[in-house]
Amino acid sequence: MDWPDDLTAELPARRDDEPPALRDQIVRELRDHLHCAFQRELLRTGNEIEAVRRVLAKFGDPARLARKLWFDAMWEKIIMQRMTFAALVVVVIASITSTGLTWFVVGQAQQVNRALLDESKAGVAALLAESRKANEALLEKMTAAQGEANAAPSMEWNSVRVQMVPESPDGPPPSGFEVSLRGHLLDTANGMTLVRITGPDGMADFGLVRPGEHSLRFKASWGESSDRSVTVFPGKAQTVEVPYPTKIEDAEIAISVDWPGDLAGRDYWLMCDFVRTPRKVGDQSWSRDADVGLQMVVVTPVGSVINFDRATVKAWINEKFHEVPHVADYELRFFSVSC
Repeated sequence: MDWPDDLTAELPARRDDEPPALRDQIVRELRDHLHCAFQRELLRTGNEIEAVRRVLAKFGDPARLARKLWFDAMWEKIIMQRMTFAALVVVVIASITSTGLTWFVVGQAQQVNRALLDESKAGVAALLAESRKANEALLEKMTAAQGEANAAPSMEWNSVRVQMVPESPDGPPPSGFEVSLRGHLLDTANGMTLVRITGPDGMADFGLVRPGEHSLRFKASWGESSDRSVTVFPGKAQTVEVPYPTKIEDAEIAISVDWPGDLAGRDYWLMCDFVRTPRKVGDQSWSRDADVGLQMVVVTPVGSVINFDRATVKAWINEKFHEVPHVADYELRFFSVSC
């Protein structure tokens, strides 16, 4: 929030005995206090306009407040000058009225005037000390209130972070994971999804979100993914540790068919569907995304091996077997292989 630049608009004209840096110091301190109060009200309300309204309701017009601070700072000098002027007036009046008096009366009048001046100085000093104490007490209260506002945990916004942890010490580094957080993160009426990519430290920081039940999804660069839910409690920061598996390297598999006696010599097509089952790492289950890197192998009646992906195999089956003249003479069997 930028407060008006002309905070000195209502200050009196500059005095000869005014410290050169007094006005700049008042503007800086006033801006600091207004900014702190604004930040505190903004945390409470979440609305800049309402925060500004509350600050102005509490402190009043900033320009008038600057004028009051200027008078507080110059009060001693102003009062001193006024009291000195008043004393001088008294002395002049006493001198005029005592012209016919003796030197003794003149001396007594001087003593009286001196006593009045000392008493005035003492009164001004006491008044200034009382004003200074009141200002210090007010500043301490504002500082304490600001400290309490900064120290108190927010019940509406809570920090959520995800730490990826390898399955074994020699596992791959935790960088490159895509971590998604979905739920009513910023608005209770509308759902949204935040996505983070982990760095070398394996940390995905989602910042401040609203409390509630949200869902997490983790995706490795080699195609495996996992899901879980997370409950964010009010006023409590949360770091979720997620164990992840090591990457499974590709392997070559040789396939040969030794048909049993009742199937030997018949024109059978053997179709092998390679399926990767989910892996359990700690309490987290990781699975391969559907049709990602998985193949189906077809062994023809003459022993030829053909590799296909799933979509190609489905299209090939429809095309190939629809062309067979006597479908009743053929038998189609599928075998699922887990590795």
